Amino acid sequence: MAYIKARPSLPRRVDRHLHGRTLHCVDIEVTLLAEEHRAGLHALLTAVNWGRLAQELAQGGLSTHSPYVALSDGKVVGWLEGVLTNYEDTRVSLYPPPQTRINYVLTAPSMRRAGIGSALLHRFAADAAVAERSFVVLWADEREPGARLAFFAACGFEPIPDSGFLGVRVDVLLANTAR
Repeated sequence: MAYIKARPSLPRRVDRHLHGRTLHCVDIEVTLLAEEHRAGLHALLTAVNWGRLAQELAQGGLSTHSPYVALSDGKVVGWLEGVLTNYEDTRVSLYPPPQTRINYVLTAPSMRRAGIGSALLHRFAADAAVAERSFVVLWADEREPGARLAFFAACGFEPIPDSGFLGVRVDVLLANTAR
């Protein structure tokens, strides 16, 4: 039994199964990136060969948008960076303003399929709803495209024609990640 805190006061139960067996579940807290998380995020970015972003973080970057981290026993095991302010891109006209955009979503490889990515997306969507945004758009990284696209599709994201982006209504994302 595990609880994921999409917000510190809202625990969520997560049960995950893979190939007929129950995975080890952990307690996860999703919170805004703070100074005390930077070293852990740097280690995560370095471990998954996201060197450019690790270097940017080391130089004081990656804090201009809304960065969230997922913590397990105080260790950074996931990260999401997005733009909660009104984002508008003419290539995603299927989703009219007000939009938000997710720049990066990352889960530690050893922690995948434990609900961490969903918890990060849920927290971002909850904050987008509070900010009165209607849609979330993202561009899915081409590394491991099958697994990534399947994950985003399970969360409700759909391809936006002729754009390379995926999009979802905030209410749909909240519903699909509320597990």
